[in-house]
Amino acid sequence: MLVLSKNNNYVLIFLSFVFVMFGFLFQVNEKVLFFSVLIYAVFFTISFKFEFLYPPVLLIPTVFIYNSSVIILDFLNIREASHIREILFSIFLAITVIGFYSAFFLKNRGRVNVVELKSMKITTGVLGGLLNVLIIILSLYVLRFIVSGVASKAELAISGSFSGFGIISKFFVFIFSLYILNYYYDYRSFPRMKLIMSLTITVLISLIIGERDVLLTIVLILMLIFYFIKKPSKIRVIVYLGVAIFLIPITSQLKAIFTRNTKPNSENVFIRIFSGEFLSSGRNYETILKYSNAWDYFYGESLLNDIKRSIVPPFIYEFKNSVHWFNSNFFTNGFNLGYGIGFSYLAEGYINFGYFGIILWYFFLMIVVTYLYNSSYKSILGLAIYLLMLPNLIYLQRGDFSYLVSPLFKQVLFFYILLTLINSLYRKK
Repeated sequence: MLVLSKNNNYVLIFLSFVFVMFGFLFQVNEKVLFFSVLIYAVFFTISFKFEFLYPPVLLIPTVFIYNSSVIILDFLNIREASHIREILFSIFLAITVIGFYSAFFLKNRGRVNVVELKSMKITTGVLGGLLNVLIIILSLYVLRFIVSGVASKAELAISGSFSGFGIISKFFVFIFSLYILNYYYDYRSFPRMKLIMSLTITVLISLIIGERDVLLTIVLILMLIFYFIKKPSKIRVIVYLGVAIFLIPITSQLKAIFTRNTKPNSENVFIRIFSGEFLSSGRNYETILKYSNAWDYFYGESLLNDIKRSIVPPFIYEFKNSVHWFNSNFFTNGFNLGYGIGFSYLAEGYINFGYFGIILWYFFLMIVVTYLYNSSYKSILGLAIYLLMLPNLIYLQRGDFSYLVSPLFKQVLFFYILLTLINSLYRKK
């Protein structure tokens, strides 16, 4: 049974599907093809009622903008792109899998009601205390960065003085989500002081250390919590999302502004949206297509490596994922200096089984997302895990399958066990 809106949008989807296929079969102009795929993505998105917790409403625009930015910049004469038709066809396949899987197999549950969810055994007081401790630890990382005299977090990481920051920052985001939800469940309000403290430390981390993902993740989570608790109009939410998108190039300009030697780029903000965060996935896929003679199909091997890397701790054995393979082979100079340019989830599907691999990879993605989404309507913990994973679902587009699986094992499972132990010790006192 279809779960699209009760209107004729499915007719528009079918017509746009036929038009896109016609464009590919008869080699229509690339710009016409681009806009036909864009319209196809828009029709699918609006057909799901703009429920922003519903996976395809976030995933379809994310897939399109992350993988089409390389094409947009070509149309704007900013940079030249190759294999435009192949990239557009791959985007079309990914959107089709996400859209039709959701329409047939993923029920849209609407806005979640926090107060009706199963509560946690862990008290709000324990979560608040943990959040305070994590804020202090992150503040020490900021202070350590300042006194170290290094110019970038990469230099600090190479020296070994930055170890643990990644897991601490993820744990902070997880506890932050749990605390905000638990606090609202108990008091029907928000902890203003904790919100101010949390936002302040994430802003400092972005401005001084240059790690903006923590800030952007917190902002996204707060927007989603505000959406399903305060129930603003969808037009207002769309405006907020637009502001959030413009935050990406702005935070890119401001990150590490107090410690870096280079001046901020004066490039147009609109251009920076496509040439910054959203460029890597499409550019990396373009590289795979351009140098197709330089690699052989993996036939599922990369997926096994992603899973093994996600389950096995690196101190036991560090399996190499597709991101490592891509950067070591196609970005050698930067890779040897400790830098990377990510990869592309779209491209990982392609390097395994071609276009059929893209269909498989997004089908695997939707299976995991379906479980997370359904769990978010059962308990506060399930909702917090889903909120924690949503940014990973977005960043996944410039990574590989391990970006999806690894956080479930190395973050969510570990954090839950740690939280349970802390709560048990607290109750014994």
